Formats: sequence, C-alpha cells, structure tokens
Amino acid sequence: MKIKKLEILGFKSFIDKSTLTFPRGITAVVGPNGSGKSNIVDAIKWALGEQSVKSLRGKAMEDVIFNGSGDKKPLGMAEVTLTFTHADGIVPPNFSTYHEITVRRRIYRSGESEYFLNKAPCRLKDINGLFMGTGVGAKTYSIIAQGQIGSIISARPEERRVFVEEAAGITKYKAKKIEAIRKIESTRNNLLRIGDIIGEVKRQMDSLAQQAKRAEDYKELKENLKKSELMDAAKGYLRLTEEIEAEQKRLKGKEEEEAVAEARLLVVEGKIEEMKTSSMEVEEQFSQIQRSFFSNEAEIKTVEESIRHLKDRIESTRRRNESLDGERGELEGFITETSGRIEGLEGRIRSSREEAESLRSNLNEIEGRLSDVTAVVDDLAARGDELQKQRLFEASRISELRNGIDSTGRLIARFTGMIEERAGELNSLKAEITRLNDLVDGRSSERDRVEAEVKDCSGRLSDLDLKIEGLTKRESEVLREREEAGSKLARANSKLAILLEMEKNYEGLSEGVKGIMTGKGEGVIGIFSDFIETDEGHEKALEGYLGEAVSAVVVRGLEDARRQIDRLKSDGSGRAVFIPMENINGRGGGASLSGNGVLGRLRESVKVKGEGGMGNILSFFGDAHLVDTLESALRVWEEKKPDFSLVTLDGELVTPEGLIFGGSREGGFSVFKNRREREGLEKDVIGLERGLINIEENLNTTRDELSSAKADFKREEKGLSDLKMKSQTLKTELDASIKDRTRVEKAVTETEAAVRKESDEIERLKSEREESVKELESAGKREDGLKADDEALRSELQEKRKVMREVEEEETEAKLSLNKAIDLKEHLSESLEELKRQIERAERDRDNKARGISDGEAEIEDFTRKISESERELSEKIMASKELEDKLRDARAEVDGGLSREKELENERKKAQGELAKVREGLQQKRDEIRELAWELERLTANTKERYNEEIGETYMNYVSEKIDDVDLKEEIDRLKKRIDKFGEVNLLAISEYNSRMERYEFLKSQESDLLDSIDSLNKTIKKIDKKSRERFLNTFNEINEKFGEVFPRLVPGGKARIVLTDKDDPLESGVEIMAQPPDKRLSSITLLSGGEKALTAIALIFSIFLIKPTPFCMMDEVDAPLDDINIERFIDLLKEISLTSQVILITHNKKTMEMADTLYGITMEDPGVSKMVSVKLTDHEGLSVVS
Repeated sequence: MKIKKLEILGFKSFIDKSTLTFPRGITAVVGPNGSGKSNIVDAIKWALGEQSVKSLRGKAMEDVIFNGSGDKKPLGMAEVTLTFTHADGIVPPNFSTYHEITVRRRIYRSGESEYFLNKAPCRLKDINGLFMGTGVGAKTYSIIAQGQIGSIISARPEERRVFVEEAAGITKYKAKKIEAIRKIESTRNNLLRIGDIIGEVKRQMDSLAQQAKRAEDYKELKENLKKSELMDAAKGYLRLTEEIEAEQKRLKGKEEEEAVAEARLLVVEGKIEEMKTSSMEVEEQFSQIQRSFFSNEAEIKTVEESIRHLKDRIESTRRRNESLDGERGELEGFITETSGRIEGLEGRIRSSREEAESLRSNLNEIEGRLSDVTAVVDDLAARGDELQKQRLFEASRISELRNGIDSTGRLIARFTGMIEERAGELNSLKAEITRLNDLVDGRSSERDRVEAEVKDCSGRLSDLDLKIEGLTKRESEVLREREEAGSKLARANSKLAILLEMEKNYEGLSEGVKGIMTGKGEGVIGIFSDFIETDEGHEKALEGYLGEAVSAVVVRGLEDARRQIDRLKSDGSGRAVFIPMENINGRGGGASLSGNGVLGRLRESVKVKGEGGMGNILSFFGDAHLVDTLESALRVWEEKKPDFSLVTLDGELVTPEGLIFGGSREGGFSVFKNRREREGLEKDVIGLERGLINIEENLNTTRDELSSAKADFKREEKGLSDLKMKSQTLKTELDASIKDRTRVEKAVTETEAAVRKESDEIERLKSEREESVKELESAGKREDGLKADDEALRSELQEKRKVMREVEEEETEAKLSLNKAIDLKEHLSESLEELKRQIERAERDRDNKARGISDGEAEIEDFTRKISESERELSEKIMASKELEDKLRDARAEVDGGLSREKELENERKKAQGELAKVREGLQQKRDEIRELAWELERLTANTKERYNEEIGETYMNYVSEKIDDVDLKEEIDRLKKRIDKFGEVNLLAISEYNSRMERYEFLKSQESDLLDSIDSLNKTIKKIDKKSRERFLNTFNEINEKFGEVFPRLVPGGKARIVLTDKDDPLESGVEIMAQPPDKRLSSITLLSGGEKALTAIALIFSIFLIKPTPFCMMDEVDAPLDDINIERFIDLLKEISLTSQVILITHNKKTMEMADTLYGITMEDPGVSKMVSVKLTDHEGLSVVS
C-alpha cells in the first residue's frame, strides 16, 4: 500500500486544510527551522494510531489541535486523512476489492476521538489490524522520526528486537499469543467461578430434595380438591342452564305482546307522516310566495338606489366641466407669454457665439509664445542636472575618503586595544588551566568514592529482594490458608443451615406431630426429644427404647392430650403420641443388674434439658437397662427374666415379655444424631471463625512486614538511583572539566595566533590611510570648479523661468475668458430648449381639457336617459309587491289549519307509545333475569377456567355422572381445604427448582469440561504460535544480519558490522545487540563508537531491514542531518536503491538530498504559528527559491 494523499486540517500548525499528494519515487519536504515540517511526520503517525503523547511532542492529546496564534483563534477539532492505493497488491483480503483505502482520525477539544476506515466509523483495533505485519504503523521502522536514530543507538537490546519482529511479520503472531494468554486467564477465572457455583448448586439440591417430597404430597391434596370443586361446579352449571331455558320460554310470550303494541303504534305514526307530507306542500307554497315578495321588495330598493346614484353622477360631471374650462384659459395665456421670451433668447445666443471666436484666436497666439520660452528653460535645467550629478559624485567620494580615513584610524586604535586585552586574557587562561587540573583530580577521587557506595547499596538491595521474595511466598501461603479456611467455614455454615431448617420444619416427624407443632395450640409444651439428651454413642439405644415416643408431643395434662387427639381426628391429619407431664406414672427404683455386658440403667445416661417441672420425665424410662450387644441382652433376659426392658447400643430392644425389636430405622433419620451433629457444627463454625481471624491477623502481619520491606527496598533503590545519578553527574562534570581544560589550552594557542594576526593588520591599515589622504586633496580641487559653473547656470535659468511664468499667467486669463463665453452660450441654448418644451406641454394639456369637457356633456345626456327608464321600472315593481302581499295572507291561514290536525294525531301516538313502553318494561325485566342467570353461569365458567384451566361447559358431563350428595360434596371440599391449610407454607416451586438445579448442575459440569478443553486448545495454539514466531524471527534475523554485513561497508568503507542475540537459547525474548568495527578499530558494541559512527551504524541497520523487508512507504525526518558531504552521497545511493521498492518521503535541510528528490514540497510560516504549503523550485547553483 502506497500513500496517495495526505489531508491535514487543524492539526498542530496547519490551521487550514492542506493536501500533499505523494507520487512514486522520492519526495522531499523542505523549509526553514520551526516552519512545521516535522508536523507532517506527526500527522501521519497520529493517523496510523499513535497513542503516545510524548512521541507526538505534546503533553496531552488535545495539544495536536491548533491552539491559536496572533489573530488566529484556536480550533475545536483536528483531522488527518491518509489515502492509500494498493497497486502493488499488498492489502488484506477483505479490502482487495477497493482501489483505495482511506484512514481518518479526528479529535475534539473535549477529548473525544473518532476513527474512520473508508469513511465508516471503526475502532483503533481495526486500523492496527489493517497494517499489522506489513511494516506500516505508528511505531514500526517505516517511520523514522526526528531523533529516532539516536533512540536506536541508546535503546536497550530488548527494545531493538522490535524492528526485527516487524520485519519478520510476527507482530500479528505476538498479538494473537497475548490474546490467547488473556483468554486462558479469563477461562481459568471462569473455571474457578463455575467450581464455586457447582458446589453451591449441589448444596441447594440437597436442601431442595426434602422440600420437593413435601410439595408432592401437597399437590396430591390439591388435585383431590380440584376434582371435588369441579364436580360441584358441574352441578351448578347444569342447574343454571336448565333455569335459563325455562326463562327463555317465558321471554318468547312477552316478545309477542311487544309485536302487537308496535303494530298499533305504527298505524298512528303512518297517519302522522301523511299529515306531515300535506303540511310540507302547503308550507312550501307559503315559502315560495314569501320569497317572491321579499325578492320584489329588494329589487325596488335597488332601482331607487340606482336613480340616486345617476343623479349624483350628473352633478359631479357638471362641476368637473366647469373646472376644465377655467384651466384651459390659463394654459392659452401661458403659451402667448412664453413665445415672446423665446425670441429674446435667440438674439443673445448669436452675440455670445461671436465673442467666443475672438477670445479663441487670442489664446492661440499666447500658447505659441509659451512654447518657445519653455524649450529654453528645459535646456538650461538639463545642463544644471548634469552639473549637479558631477558635484554629488565628487562630494560622495570626498565623504567616502574622509570616512575611510576615520574608520582606519579607529580600527588601528581598536586592534591596538585588542592586543593589550589579549595579553591579559593569556594570563587569565594560563591561571584557569592550573585551576582545572586541580578540579579534574578532585572530581576523579569523588567519583571513585561514590562508585564504592553504589556497590554497597546494590548488596543491600539484593538482601532486601530475597527478603521480599520470602515474605511474598509466605503471603501466598497465608492467602491459601485463608481461602481453605473460608471454604471450610462456608461448607459448615451451609450444612448447619440445612440442619436448622430441618429442625424448624420438624423434618423426620409424622404429619400429625407436624400439624400440632405448626399450630401449637393451648397446653402444648413441645417435642419430647427436645427436653432430653444422652451421651455420644447412646443415641440409637435411646431411640430404640422410645420408639415413636421419641417424637411424642409433651402437653400439660390429660385434657390437653384429649383436645389435640380430637383435633387430629376432625382434621384427618394423622396420629401422634402424647406425654401429659402432670400424669406421668413411670416406674423405677427396682432391681439393678450388672455384668454380662450390662452398662447400667438407661435413665443414668439421659439428661433433662429445660427449667422447672421437667425432672419427672426421667421416670418415663423406668428400670430399663442399657447393654452392649443384642447377644448380651438375650443372655441376660434368659438368665434373669427381668421385669424391665433391655436396650442395646445399636437400638435393639428386648421387653420383659420377650418381644425383640431390631433392624434399621426407615430413612435413617435420627433426632439425637442430627442434634449432636448440629451442635458439633456450631462449635466447628465458632472454631473456624476464630481460626479465620487468626489467619487474617497473620496475613496482616505478613503484609505489614512485606510493605515495610518493600518500602526499605524502594528507599534503598532510590538511594542507589541517586548514587548512580550522582556518579553519572560526577562523570559528566569530570568529562566537562577535562573538556574545559582542553578548550582553555586551545584558547591560549588561538589567542597568541590572534595577537600576531592583529599586529600585521595594523601595519596594513596605516599604509592604506596615507593613500586615502592624498586622493582626498585632488577630489577637493575638482569639486570647487564644478561649484562655480553651477552657480552661473542657475542665475540664467532663474531669469528665463520668470519670463515663462508671466506668459503662463496671460494664457490662464485668456482660457478663463474663453470658458466663460462658451458657458454663457451653452446656458442660453439650454434655456431656449426648455421654453420650447414648456409650450409643447401646455398645448397638449389645453387640447386634453377641451376633449374632457366634450366627454362630460355626453355623459350627462346618458345619465338623464337612464334615470327616466329606472323610474318607469320602479312603478311596475311597487304594483307587483301589493299583489304578492295578498297571496301571502291566504297561505298563512292554510298552514295554521294543518298544525292543529298534527297535534291531535300526536296525542294518539303518545298513548300508543305508553302501552308499548309498559310491554317492553316487562320484557326487559325478563331479559334481566335471564342475563343475571347467564352472568352467574359465566362467572362459574370463568372461575373454573381461572382456577383449574377447565372449560366446564364442555366437560361438566364428566363430573355430574358420579353419584354423590351435594352435602357430602361440600363436606369433602371443606375437609380437603382444612388439610391443605394445615400444611402451612409449602414451596411448590421446590419440585421445579430441584429439577432446574439438577439441569443446571449437569449443564455446569459440561461447561467445566468445555473450559478445560478450551484451556488445552489455547495452550496448543500458543505452542504453535511460538514455533512459527521462532522460525520466522530467526530466518529474518539471519537475513538482516547478512544484509547488515553488506550495507555497513557501503556507508563505512573498510568497516564490518553484525547483530547478535543476547540470549540465543530464547530467541523470542532475547535482545538484539549491534556490533560494529570501523576501519582500524576493534569490533565493539555500538555504544562505544563515536557520534558519527553511531549514526552511520544505525542508518545501515535501518537500510538493511528495508532491503530485506521493504515496507510500502518509508518516511525519514532529518535522518541525514549528522552526515557530512561524503557520507551524504553514500546515503543517497542507498536511498535510491530503497526507492525502487518503497515510496520514500524525506524531511531534509541538505541540498544534495533535495537535488536527487523526484518531488519537492516546501513548508513556510508566513503568519506566526501557521504553516503553509508552497511549491518549491530547485535552481542550479542558487539553492532553493520559494514561489508562493
């Protein structure tokens, strides 16, 4: 891609839109310092996505916007557009169909930035992706900005490898690798989160399992209730439909009555319509006569108004004729008077013409005499000018000689004084050399001392670094301990919450007990198991002995127990065991057994919890004994035949009668075991919380120590930096002192040479002054002779000029007299013409007024005739109006008769309407009754639809067929509702939530597997990228190294150069060191070369990269500045070679570089702070000339 065009608007010093077109070959941009040439480079870098403000030579990105200058106001926006053409075919595939690619960047003073690709908004990432791997970019080797050659030299080896990477085209691979690493990190974080979520979902599933079972029971009751209520709704639906059918039959009779009443009403209304039609005809006749009468009256008024108007017109016309007649007489008098004035003016015009002819003859004679005297004066004046020039030349020469003599005297005096001053300077310089020798010795000693301190400080930093590494490792271990402790605490809290929830919901107890404890009516104290506890390992024995009594309900007395039993019966909610505290009648205090596996009385291992009145619970256990195994229990029973029960540690029970209870408990639920587990978890939570606090304290202590160590490290690091800076400063000062000493020694030599040179100059000036004095005397004599000739000529010229002025005055008076005569004649002629025009206008006005009088008399005759005609018409219309008035009275009487008949028929209609309304009222009442039944049926249907989504109108026959009494159905519904109410709060969503959690659990497990596969795939991708990048980097590195060995001798004849990797084992991270060997020197790092050698080496490396991997374009900003004429020619040869494959754009001051350019652009700054583009012309042997 080659740059076709650059457009700049508001960027830095370019306030107006500027366009640069770049053809193939080499383009040079020239101009004075400070004109804004480098802003061209900045504009291209900025458009390509440069984000470093420092690289753009600013402090903030808004600094690129024109900030005002002089009378130019600041702009609010900057924009740069780059247009590329891809004639060479190097373009990304998705842009291959475009002939041109446009990249535009815009920034506003608010800081908002915009990017465009082919005029479409895009991201910076899209622009970077377009150029990645092409060698083009804001930070690639295609743009060598001002000072970048120096930065290549001073860069660290790791920074130099960027040029090789860009040439190898692996920057896109590195970007992909970074993206892959970022994805791995993100995937690992997701994996950790999913692991946490899986654990949490598993805990939720365990909690929801029991809630789902309870919800299933609840749903079964709800389904039974639904069936009963639908049966009740079906019976109601059948009853309502039968009632509606009966009412609709009654409605039909009412509708027949309505039809009869409507027929009677229609007969009366028919008569009324006939009457109205007749009345309308009569009224129409009345209206027609009335309209004719009023129309005739209006016409009478119109005729009367017309007569009055005609009479007014006659009077107006008579007055106008009288006025016109008077004006006509005045005009005839004016015509007679003006004709007399015209004759007088014609006589005066003839006299003025004769006088003008006489004055013109006199003027011609005077002008002839003036011409003669003027020629004599001009000749004398020319001779005077020539004498004046000769005098001025001699006077100038005299002044020049005098000034030269004075100047030579002053120079002799000045050089004499300078010789005396230099003698003093030589003494001072020699003393300065002695002082600088002492200063160099002192600074050298001080630098050695600081270097020793740097070594000590580096040792302390190494110790602190080891300490920080150890503390960081300890911090990671403590963090891991905290994470493990937090995880344990979370698991314990989760399990504890489940156990507490189970106790709260009485999980494991019968439905009857749950119902009583949920309602907890009067007299209910609690669950029996809540008031007792036993030693660890005895839980099964206690539960085996108590059996169902372990969940017995403890009440105050027998009456309370009876009341709760009645409640269970009425609700049908199950059974329960009751322990009335006031009536416990246990046994105890009998025989006691020992040996043969007997562990003692059972009651001795039972403890009572709670306060007051609970002690007699122990009597519930009687003399029951605890034995170790079932075998021991059976042996004791056979041998002793005790009258009390034996219970084993595993919960088997042997009664006095010989009954044996054993096996495993259904569901594995244990009240005492769950309680002990809950209490143990509570203790564990407290212990874990304390442990977590201790870990936090340990972590804080470790972090404090780490922070302190880092602060010490920072302090020592700053101290080391200060010492290194001080060492560098001392080295700089020492070098400066040595340079100063060399400079002073050189100054002594130069001063002595200057004294000798100035003495020779004094002798030369004295000789020159003597020759000037002699020439001054000759020039004075010549100037005196010229002065005498000039004075004589001036006297003669003055006399002739006096005569010329007198003749000029005569000429002026003659011209004035002639002009007056001509003006008078012209004025009289104009007056004559004006009088003639006035007579013509007056005659036309007189004739017009005569015609106006004649027209007025004709109009009066016409108006008189029209008045006679209108008076006859008025008489006829008055007679017609009287006839119409009689007809109008007769029509009014006929209209009034029709109105009276209409009122009679209207009364008959009102009576028929009353009868119809009464029938309709009864009909409406019947319809309302049917509607009420229909609404009730609709409510029943809607309620059933809303509650059970059942269309009862379609399915009611499925329910009414069952034989069940209405009363029994109502009782069944009430019983089911009570049982449902006793369930309390039920999580109906538990079933779907459990299934949802199961699906989510399985989904998360699959996601976990996918993430692990993704990490594995990304790691494989990174390995492939590393392999490909290593191959391309090493191949390109070797090619550049070989080309560098060829290019360097072309710039430095006889020299050698190469690049080496600082770490050959890891080429993807290794730095690049530049080694160069100028003629007669050893091979060394570029940092050890002289300034000129460094510049040539860096340029050779850049050119080597271009020759191996040419970029579409190459831009260099004053790269040739440090080169002398010989090296410039070598530089140009290489530049021409590069231009064969790349478009070259140069910012330069060098004339030779300009001469070889194919195209030149000039940048100037005519207004302060504002850059302007101009065309530039390179002329032979004259340098640059700028043409606006």
